[in-house]
Amino acid sequence: MRSPEEVLRRLQQSEQALAAAQCQLQEREEQLRQTCQELEETEREHQRRRKRNQRKRPHLPPVQLEKRTEILEPANKFCPRTGQARPRIGQEIATEYEFEPARLIIKEIVRPKYGQCGKDCCGGVAVAPLPPRLLPQSKLGLGLAVFLLLSRFDDHIAYSTLEPNFRERFGVVISRQQIVQWVEKIAHLLLAIYWAIWDELKAGNYLQIDETPVSVLDPEVRGKAATGYLWFYNLVENDVRPPAGGSPRRQPSTRRPLGGSPLLSSTKLAAMPPGSP
Repeated sequence: MRSPEEVLRRLQQSEQALAAAQCQLQEREEQLRQTCQELEETEREHQRRRKRNQRKRPHLPPVQLEKRTEILEPANKFCPRTGQARPRIGQEIATEYEFEPARLIIKEIVRPKYGQCGKDCCGGVAVAPLPPRLLPQSKLGLGLAVFLLLSRFDDHIAYSTLEPNFRERFGVVISRQQIVQWVEKIAHLLLAIYWAIWDELKAGNYLQIDETPVSVLDPEVRGKAATGYLWFYNLVENDVRPPAGGSPRRQPSTRRPLGGSPLLSSTKLAAMPPGSP
């Protein structure tokens, strides 16, 4: 027969074992709860990603594009018995985007010349003055000049690519050298804007300049690449004053980039015009 002390000891051991089991059960329940929360959060994140990645139904852009309407009449518009037009009760509209390829045309400016009427009142030959041209004594039109600048400096199409494009798509031979000469002359026309920007840059007391080397491929030279440079300028709008005995320290401010125009850069070396620092 067990003594009361042994029974009490065994009872205490059972209580301790039960308490330890309850602690382990609580820990496992906590781990299971955390795991469920992580799974729920992962599922919610997946749902958010799916919603973001879902392709929305495309709509017409909020811009004013030219709209051309084409009306398609049905073959049975008229009544087969009486021949009268059937009453119109509505319409169905389908919208699609269309693109008209660019066209290269020859613009011929004709200025008729008129002589005297036989009396002294006319005073010589009458002819209308020639409108101002973008480049005097050149066949470059304004529309073609805009197309070349956008293709080269906005679409980043190389001169060596523009030349075959004109030949293959329009049947016109415009050499790469001719295109480069046109762009160079247009760049000189923009020098006034360039110098105005440069004067505004020099007016501040803190100017940021970044030099970026660029490898330029020359289609006439195989296996080699020339090294070009691009300089970007950034003007800090707020004044930056150096501390006493220290170097200039830029204060938090809104920065406005005023870099040089890419039109002033040649194909192989992007440099500033003569006289620039």
